Amino acid sequence: MLRFLIFVLLLFVNLEAKIPKDTLIVAVENEIARINPAYSEDHDAVINLVFSGLTRFDENMSLKPDLAKSWDVSKDGLVYDIFLRDDVLWHDGVKFSADDVKFSIEAFKNPKNNSSVYVNFEDIKSVEILNPSHVKITLFKPYPAFLDALSIGMLPKHLLENENLNTSSFNQNPIGT
Repeated sequence: MLRFLIFVLLLFVNLEAKIPKDTLIVAVENEIARINPAYSEDHDAVINLVFSGLTRFDENMSLKPDLAKSWDVSKDGLVYDIFLRDDVLWHDGVKFSADDVKFSIEAFKNPKNNSSVYVNFEDIKSVEILNPSHVKITLFKPYPAFLDALSIGMLPKHLLENENLNTSSFNQNPIGT
C-alpha cells in the first residue's frame, strides 16, 4: 500500500512539472539511436515527424504525393519520372531539390552506409536529375512497391554530402522538411 501511495504522489508531482511551451514530448517504445530515415526499421513515428518522403500514405492507406507533386511510371515498370514540389524548404531554410532526392537514394543504396532500407533501393540502375524539380529513376527490374519505398524520408545533401552517414552528428540533430 505504501508503494502505491508513493507512486501516486510521484505521478502528481510529475504532472505539476513546468514544461516549456516550445517543447514537443513524444512517447516511444524504445530510444532511437539515430534520427535518420536511412536507419529507420519501420518508418519510426519520430522520424516521420521530422522527415517527409516523396510519397506518403493517407488515413485510408492510399498512396499520395508528399514531396513529389506527381509521377509517371513507364509501361514496363522500369522508369519513374518524379516531379517535385517547388515550395519545400529544409528546416534550415535551404530549398529541397532533385539533388536531395538523388543524394538520398544513393545514400540508401550505398552498402558502406549500412542502411536498414538498402533492400528497397538496391535494384536502382540510375538516378538522373533532369532539372531541379524532375528526377528520372530507372530500375534494373520492376519493383511494384517502389512508390511505397519512396515514402521514406529524404536527406539534405547540403548537410550530409561530406559526412559519414553512420557517425554524423546529424543523426542526433536532424534537419528535415
